[in-house]
Amino acid sequence: MKNKITQQDIDEIFKNGTLTVETIGEKTTMVRLVTKEGFEIIETSACVDKVNYNEAIGAEICRKRIEDKLWAYEGYLLQKELAKNNAACMSFGKAIEALKAGNRVARKGWNGKGIYLELQKPDEHSKMSLPYIYIVTNSLVSDNPDAPRGIVPWLASQTDMLCEDWVIV
Repeated sequence: MKNKITQQDIDEIFKNGTLTVETIGEKTTMVRLVTKEGFEIIETSACVDKVNYNEAIGAEICRKRIEDKLWAYEGYLLQKELAKNNAACMSFGKAIEALKAGNRVARKGWNGKGIYLELQKPDEHSKMSLPYIYIVTNSLVSDNPDAPRGIVPWLASQTDMLCEDWVIV
């Protein structure tokens, strides 16, 4: 997930939205941006004397104010999403606890999507006598059509054990 807003992001909002400019009275410019999602931002600018009024200058002032608001709005949305994603993440130790509680877990940092870990607790039909963790790759989403898919015992790497991006799936 990205962790910053860029000028290109802001420019895309303007490009994909509808911007209207209107003169109100004799010395006020109103600019309205309607984003592709339907969100509206309206700004106005006015001069003191109608003799000095220039719609293009007023429109540029309003556009800059709208852009400043977009930076704040987009930053807030990104911060909220990052906080939500980070709140759901856990350490390897917590992931093990989640497995013991019967949950499936995965790392956000794994290259393949659709894979997860489960804990097998042996029963009277099991050949194994102690619990073990296995990885399920049956639903692996990968650009590699030859990537193996199946269920096999799993052993954590040092990277897996030290990462804090474990989630319940």
